[in-house]
Amino acid sequence: MAPRDGKIHVELSADELHQLTWLAHLGFQRMMPNYRGFETHRFDGDDDARKGAKAIERLEVSIAAMHGPVDPVALSNSRLALIENWWPQRKLALV
Repeated sequence: MAPRDGKIHVELSADELHQLTWLAHLGFQRMMPNYRGFETHRFDGDDDARKGAKAIERLEVSIAAMHGPVDPVALSNSRLALIENWWPQRKLALV
């Protein structure tokens, strides 16, 4: 079924939707001037972070296809660089 005019259809797994829900919630909090930063939710490790990054990437690619000029590749690469800089052991295991 095609999306209605002006709508975007994105297929997400339950896990991806869960990741996006937390990320959206935390992003919203950070944008509020009265947020004090008491609630935290951290990734469990690089695999968990990569799942979150992949969910965001799927959403960005869908939006860019309809609304551009977002560069989903650049945004994805910047998130992956953060992950690789925090959990460098994954890079060492691949060498």
